[in-house]
Amino acid sequence: MDYPNDYIEKQDDVVKRNFENFIRGLNNAINVKRIAYIIKMCKNARKILDVGSGGYLPFITGANYAIDISPLAGDLLARIGWKGEFKVADCTAIPYPDKYFDFAYCTEVIEHLPTLDHVKKTISELDRVAITWLITTPAASEFGKRDRWNTEPDHRLFIDIDTLYKLVKPYNAVVWKEDLTLYAVKYAKKTRTEINI
Repeated sequence: MDYPNDYIEKQDDVVKRNFENFIRGLNNAINVKRIAYIIKMCKNARKILDVGSGGYLPFITGANYAIDISPLAGDLLARIGWKGEFKVADCTAIPYPDKYFDFAYCTEVIEHLPTLDHVKKTISELDRVAITWLITTPAASEFGKRDRWNTEPDHRLFIDIDTLYKLVKPYNAVVWKEDLTLYAVKYAKKTRTEINI
């Protein structure tokens, strides 16, 4: 899909800021809880894809594949010793075959995309390449109550729970809000309760 002229180069800045936050420590309770949930979802999967990986998350979650539109993400992952497969790729055109992954996640990415059409295509691609998938995004209704919403200059979309539900409804995904984060999950077979979330 097309992006504004400066979009891709700005993503290097986003990756750099997030990596610096990682180096300082993941002491934000909301981030720790979200990452713990992702790790739990990864537990029984063999092939795991991080979509919009930034420079550190696959190292923590155990994802063995990662894509990001920013080449800097791959450089930073290598710097911290991550041994998976990284590709510079657009989340609206994931370069893997259908149902290649047991689990894919796209966490805190869609709010950076330029349009809802990009979000729709990203969801479609997640569903195409993964059996089970997860999306998280900051809850738009909490705008102003969460510091990073006030300080992250590249959040372009503010998605509320109703909008996220409409976006993932064609895929029979489950949507909920926890703390200040929206979650959407498409499960392979088990329900949210069955995997003890």
